[in-house]
Amino acid sequence: MCKVVLLGESSEITEIVRTFFKTEGKSIEELMPGMRIYLKQLRLGEEVIARLFVWDIRSELLRRNPYFLRTFLAGATCAIIVIDPTNPESLFRASVYVASFIAVAHNFTSFIILVVNKSQDSKIPIEKIREFGKYIQQRYQIPVLVFETSIQHFEEDFEEFLSDALFSMILKKESLVRSQIINEQS
Repeated sequence: MCKVVLLGESSEITEIVRTFFKTEGKSIEELMPGMRIYLKQLRLGEEVIARLFVWDIRSELLRRNPYFLRTFLAGATCAIIVIDPTNPESLFRASVYVASFIAVAHNFTSFIILVVNKSQDSKIPIEKIREFGKYIQQRYQIPVLVFETSIQHFEEDFEEFLSDALFSMILKKESLVRSQIINEQS
């Protein structure tokens, strides 16, 4: 079981990511207007099913009360950060989310996924977003995956992408436990 946090700009792709977690997932609770928790199960292999607690908070809430961010991120394994390439400020806001995630939740098995919609109206080149991901990875020693998609193929592509990422994280954790670098509860 792992906690996944969903962060990013309100955009069409953000709504599609939310829909992905709502579909076949259960909305456990609406903690307050604009903040929900979903339970999503993903099959990672024949015998492995990952249970994800997906915490979703609207970016407007975070801007109004930045103290929510620390509480929201505590204990998270994965941060899914949606970058809207049509909004030039989106990359800056993503850097704030990354820094907060690193400060609050970073451990041996955490990772970040940057979700980017392919767009004709892009004001942020995909190369710049990939460089941003490489910079985070080198600076903070945390895996960063960039998922570039079109809205039409999002759901099937993202499920496979997320399953592969989670399976890799599970294998990494098992390896760290066997090597006695971390304990079973980490």
